[in-house]
Amino acid sequence: MRARPTRSQTDLSARERRDNVRGAFTPAEGANVRAFVVVLVDDVTTTGATIRECSAVLVGMGAREVRSITAARAE
Repeated sequence: MRARPTRSQTDLSARERRDNVRGAFTPAEGANVRAFVVVLVDDVTTTGATIRECSAVLVGMGAREVRSITAARAE
């Protein structure tokens, strides 16, 4: 779940993107991913900041592994 609103990442640098999403996600109440392999789906990945931040939350919740699938990669 999104814990707080974030700015659009579109015009941010890689560092600003990481800062923008740091602490922006939190587990949903009652969510249980302990020992699961979780797959994150993202429409477009640029720096990977959002996927890394979400992955950190999921691993912190006990996910065994986090994988990601992305439809497109922006340069």
